[in-house]
Amino acid sequence: MQYRPESFDSPHGCVNAFGGHLEAGETRMQAMRRELNEELGAQIEAGDVVFINAVTEDFTNHTELVHVYFWHDKDNTITGCYEGEPLFFKNAAEALAEPKLMEYAKWALEQCVARGLIK
Repeated sequence: MQYRPESFDSPHGCVNAFGGHLEAGETRMQAMRRELNEELGAQIEAGDVVFINAVTEDFTNHTELVHVYFWHDKDNTITGCYEGEPLFFKNAAEALAEPKLMEYAKWALEQCVARGLIK
C-alpha cells in the first residue's frame, strides 16, 4: 500500500492502494497494468488479475467509479514505489487497523480476505 503525503495531489494524507485513471482509448485492464507499472515497475499478466468489483469513493462525493482488482506479484516484478511512500503490512488485519486507510481500500482488503486471496 502507499501513504500519500500532504504534498501529494488529492487524495493526500491517507493510505491507499495503487491505481489511477483511464487514458483515452484504454481499457480498464490496460489502465490497471500501465498504472501499476508506472507506480511499482510491475509487469502484470492479465490472467493473474482478479476483478473484485466497482465502487465509488467518499472523497469524490461518489462521482467516480473505481474498478478494484487483486493482483499478487508471484514473479517478483515490483522494482520500487515511484508514487507516494510505500507501506508494508504483515497481514490484512494490520492494514485494516491503519487509521489513515481510505474507506474503499478498507472495503477492498475486506473483500480480498473474504475471497481467500489474502490473510
